[in-house]
Amino acid sequence: MRVFAYFLGLMKLTSTALLLALLPFAASGHHSMVEYSGSESLELNGVVSEVQWGNPHIRFKLLVRNDAGNETLWRLEGIPRSELERNGIPSNAIAAGDVVTVAGRVSSRREQTMYVRNALLADRTELLFGSAREPRWPQATRTVGGATDPIDEAKALESEATASGIFRVWRRAIGGNVGRWSGDLPLTDYAVARRSTFDVIRDNPFANCTPSGMPDAIMRNGWPIEFVDGDDEISLRMEAFGRSRTIHLSADNLPEARPATPLGHSIGHWEEGTLVVRTTEIDYPYFETRGGTPQSPSIELTERFSLSDNDTQLHYEITVTDPETFTRPVTGSKTWVWTPGLELAPYECVPDE
Repeated sequence: MRVFAYFLGLMKLTSTALLLALLPFAASGHHSMVEYSGSESLELNGVVSEVQWGNPHIRFKLLVRNDAGNETLWRLEGIPRSELERNGIPSNAIAAGDVVTVAGRVSSRREQTMYVRNALLADRTELLFGSAREPRWPQATRTVGGATDPIDEAKALESEATASGIFRVWRRAIGGNVGRWSGDLPLTDYAVARRSTFDVIRDNPFANCTPSGMPDAIMRNGWPIEFVDGDDEISLRMEAFGRSRTIHLSADNLPEARPATPLGHSIGHWEEGTLVVRTTEIDYPYFETRGGTPQSPSIELTERFSLSDNDTQLHYEITVTDPETFTRPVTGSKTWVWTPGLELAPYECVPDE
């Protein structure tokens, strides 16, 4: 098999190849998946030279040798560390020096860059990353990862006994999308001009582990969230970047001095079991971080969080008003699901070098 044949060539790495293996990762940031959509799947076999096992993506480099003996350095990305570990793939699954075969989609914007979906290790273990649900290689003797979470049964039972209304941990459905805006964004001329200057590689703030502000922090957030009841206020904890939003249940509880922040200041109330939240004073430049759509300090949000009939889904609706950016209000929605026993994990963002 190729994976074992390549292992024999591991000792023949040239000094040039070793220098390449020590190069840092390119400053590429937290990229939009658009650059991988529509591209054909490619399979590569090589030697892992460096691994960054973290959020918002795992990253590793692969030194690939062709039939002529020439070597190319590929930069590989995968789903976040926290999701891999929830799916049973530990942080030591891939290490520098390992010989692996990978398959995934090639970037349409950057050379020798791939988003990995499957990986075959030298011991014939196949790792299923992200949306991969079925093994790719028939020679694999076992598979790790995929759609199921190894949730501790005791934690699941405790979660089922203590969950109350929205006050529990929620995650997006496996394979599900993050939030969607309804229709095309009705941009003003000013917003169109600002958006046209945005470059997803150069300007994306995720490159240095800079967290996004509202509403992007909710709409594009693929990590779990948790609502915690604090009597006169509600904490909306987000696994991403370990942040928390405070939703005051009375305007009287707002601090007197409250400078604008990326998450803004929120006041909520209950309407027949639905949590309705109004957020203002948002200090963040992007309505969509990945698309570069701007927003102004006058932006206002109205959010509605409501439970499904069986309490297993949390439905979210949002209305955005920003006259400097949009010619009319913008609406969007998303849904989270309840997985009893799921807990928020440390985020541990790893910036690009």
